Amino acid sequence: MKKLILLAALVATSARAESVFRATIRGVVTDGEYPLPGVTVTITSADLEISRKVVTDWYGRFTASELPIAEDYVLTTDFIGFRPATKRHIQLASGDDHAIKLRLREIEYPAPPKGAFMLTNAMAFRRPL
Repeated sequence: MKKLILLAALVATSARAESVFRATIRGVVTDGEYPLPGVTVTITSADLEISRKVVTDWYGRFTASELPIAEDYVLTTDFIGFRPATKRHIQLASGDDHAIKLRLREIEYPAPPKGAFMLTNAMAFRRPL
């Protein structure tokens, strides 16, 4: 019985000690007014040669937990119709819970030339030969 209690205590202590050397990055991604669900957020560390991808929830929130301690994380976003955002030099210390707010900007496409819509529309309904 004593051996079992000692073993349980050692396992709990080692798990707790390992989690002390980890950190969390959490944040929210918006377009400046509304949250953006489904944004892919990539967190990388060139020093540690690791990369983690998370996706924002319905409220634009994301969480990347249990990240190893490092001094130079880079966070990038990817979302259709929006320019990528990058945040560099994120430093994580033991037990950190780093909060980040990101604002993505829409990609502005030039207006099509006059008459281009009609040509595109006609091509969409063309019958195969």
